[in-house]
Amino acid sequence: MIHKSYKAIDNLGRIVIPKDFRRELDLVEKDNVMLELQEGRIIITKAEPSCVFCGSTENLMPCKGKYLCRDCAKDISK
Repeated sequence: MIHKSYKAIDNLGRIVIPKDFRRELDLVEKDNVMLELQEGRIIITKAEPSCVFCGSTENLMPCKGKYLCRDCAKDISK
């Protein structure tokens, strides 16, 4: 099912994501989203945590507000 909503952009370039959209994507305050520009469209998706070095989304450990995978953490500690 396609959901549509029309929103105005404010003077800082912000829009409000409708509550039903946020609920559908399980987005809450302070969550990160990823913005992509594809063929004249802006795609907004909930960002998955990933390793700051290799981009892996598996075996993550939080580190000062970022994430490291166990393999990269091992490489750093050598």
